[in-house]
Amino acid sequence: MKHGEFFREFLHRNVLNTLYRILYTKCVVIKKDFKAEKIAYRERKNEMLETAKKELKKSFSWDFFGKMFVVTLGTGVFLFFVIQAGGFLQTRLEDLIRNRFSTELKKQEKTNTATQGTPKTYQYIQESTPGTAPAVTPQEPDFNVVTPVSPMQKKEELVSTSFSDLFSGVGRINQDDTTMYHDRIATAYTFAPKFKWERRFSSSFDETQLVALDAAGRDVRCIRGKCLLQKNISLSFNGQEIMLPVEVRDKKIETVSIGMLSSRWVVGVVVAAGGEYEGWVFSFDGERYEKVFGEANTPFVSKYTGILGFGGTDDDWIALYGGYEGIAYRIRSGAPFENISNFFGYRMMGEGFHPVILRAGNGVAAQWYISSLTEGKPRLLKLSQNPATGKIEGILDFAPGIFISTFKKASFNIISASEDVVILGGLMTTQGGTEEIWEFTDGGFIYPEAAEVVSVNLNNYPAEVRNATVVESELYADGNTVEYYLSNNGKDWVRAELGKEMVFPDTSGTRLLWRARFIPNSSTVNPPFFDRIRVDYKVKFL
Repeated sequence: MKHGEFFREFLHRNVLNTLYRILYTKCVVIKKDFKAEKIAYRERKNEMLETAKKELKKSFSWDFFGKMFVVTLGTGVFLFFVIQAGGFLQTRLEDLIRNRFSTELKKQEKTNTATQGTPKTYQYIQESTPGTAPAVTPQEPDFNVVTPVSPMQKKEELVSTSFSDLFSGVGRINQDDTTMYHDRIATAYTFAPKFKWERRFSSSFDETQLVALDAAGRDVRCIRGKCLLQKNISLSFNGQEIMLPVEVRDKKIETVSIGMLSSRWVVGVVVAAGGEYEGWVFSFDGERYEKVFGEANTPFVSKYTGILGFGGTDDDWIALYGGYEGIAYRIRSGAPFENISNFFGYRMMGEGFHPVILRAGNGVAAQWYISSLTEGKPRLLKLSQNPATGKIEGILDFAPGIFISTFKKASFNIISASEDVVILGGLMTTQGGTEEIWEFTDGGFIYPEAAEVVSVNLNNYPAEVRNATVVESELYADGNTVEYYLSNNGKDWVRAELGKEMVFPDTSGTRLLWRARFIPNSSTVNPPFFDRIRVDYKVKFL
C-alpha cells in the first residue's frame, strides 16, 4: 500500500469519524433541549387555561344566571297582570259611562215628552228607484224634513272628519243609482253627449281644408291664397323663407308651430330657459310680427317641453300649450286674457300632443273643438260654451267613443254649424296606413227630466254619524236646478244646503252618503259640469 492511500484511509477512519460523533452528540443534546422546552410550553398553556376557567366560573356562576332568570320572569308576570287589570278596568269604566249616558238620555226623552206632549212625526225621504239611463226620471221625493237638536246631543263630544271626491274614478260612487254621465278623462259628471260617428265612402267636404301635416311633416295654413308654412323650426311665407321673430332668434328653440285666425296667422315658439320651457306667441300679418305673449308676461311656463296650438277668429281665439300638463288662455278683444288651463290636466293631455283649435259658430253660441296633429295620439275634445254669457264652462273627451285602436292619426275640419248641430269631417289614418273618411255629428246633450250622482257609504269608522255639511261643490250649473241630500243610514235622505250644517234625526245611523240631483231648465243649452264635492261630518265613536 502506498503512503498516500494509507494516509487517506487513516484520515477517514479516525478524524472524520471523530467529527461525526461530535456533531451527532450535539444534535442529540439540541433535540433533548427542544423537547424539554415543548413540554414546558404545554404545561404553561394548560395552567393558563385552567386559571381562565376558574375566573370565568367565579364571574358567571349558576347563581348569577339563576338570579337574572328569576328577576326577568317575575317582571313579566307582574306586567301581564297589570295589563289585564287595566283592560278590565277600562271595560268596566266604559260600560259605566255608557249606562249612565243611556239612563240620562232616557230621562231627558221622558222629560221632553211630558213637557211637549205627543212627539213630532218626522217625514223622511225614501231612496228613489235606481235609474237605468240618463233619460230615466228619478222618483220625486218629499223634502219636508224636521231635524231638531236635543240638549243631550249638544253636550256630546263629536269628532270632526272630512271627505272629498275629485271624480277621477268611481270607487266612491254608487253606479247603479247614478244616472249622470261620467267623463273619466275630464273627471266630471254631466248629461250624456248625443253624437253620431259614421264612415263615409265619398267625401262631403273639401279635404284640402283639413288641418294636417303633409307627408314631409310640413304644416301649411292658407288665408285668401297666401300661405304660411312651418317645418321643424323654420318658416316660409308664399314660398320664401322668413326669419323667426327677433326676440327668440338667440334663444335655445325647442319647437315652432303655427295657426290661423280670420285674417292673420299665429306663430308659437317654445324655448328652453333655466331648466324650464317658455312659450312665446306672436301674431303675423304677412309682413311683420307682433308679440302677444313672451318673456316677462308669458303665462306659458312649464317644467315639461311642449308645443303650442291655436285657433279661432281675430277677436276671439285660444292658445293651448300641449305639454304633459296643458296651459290654455282665451284671448278676446277688449277683455282680459281668460285662463282656462283647469280643463287641460295631465289626463286630458295624455303626456302632451300638438293641438289644433277649431271654432264652430259665431258669437256667444260658438262651440270649440280640439284635435291633434301628433301621430299615435288622435284626439277630439269639445269645450262647451255658455250661450248666454259666452263663458267656457266644461270639456268633453269624445276619443273613447270614436277612436278605436286601428287609428293612428286623425285630421278634422268644420263642415257646418247651426244652433243645435255641428258636423265635422274627419280623415282617419289606420295603423296600416290606409286613409278613411268619417263624419262626426255633434247634437249636444241628452236632457233628462232629472239626473243624479249618488255616493256609496263614506264612513269607515265604528261610529254614529250625527252631523254633516256639504262644504264645497265645484260646479258649472248654467241655470240648472241643483239639490243636495245627505243620509246616515242609506234609506232616509235629508235636504242639505251648501255650506250649512245638517243634523241627522236618526242618531244611531253609522253610514254617510250624499246625493246630488240635477233638474235641467227647458231653455238650457249647456248641461251642468260637476267635478268636485267635499263633505264634512261629525261622528260619535261607539
